Amino acid sequence: MIRVAICDENNKTLEKLEKLIKDTLGNEVSVSTHDNVFSLVTYVCDERKGKLDAVYIDINAGQKGGIAAAESLQKEYPNIKTVSYTHLTLPTIL
Repeated sequence: MIRVAICDENNKTLEKLEKLIKDTLGNEVSVSTHDNVFSLVTYVCDERKGKLDAVYIDINAGQKGGIAAAESLQKEYPNIKTVSYTHLTLPTIL
């Protein structure tokens, strides 16, 4: 099972990314969505103890807190693949 977490303050983007990931990986993936950086970090650190395969994070989440969160998670859990994005790059994907 592939475990993925997504963090974006825009619920439409969360839904679209979740659908894209599930459509691509099917039953092989478990996706957790978070609409704020605090929720994501709590989930990754406290609930999953870093046992995730990938994190997708909007770098502008939490007024640029997404950048700090991505850096912090990567430092603490280097095994997690981190995909950082902005809404400027998503329209071509979604």
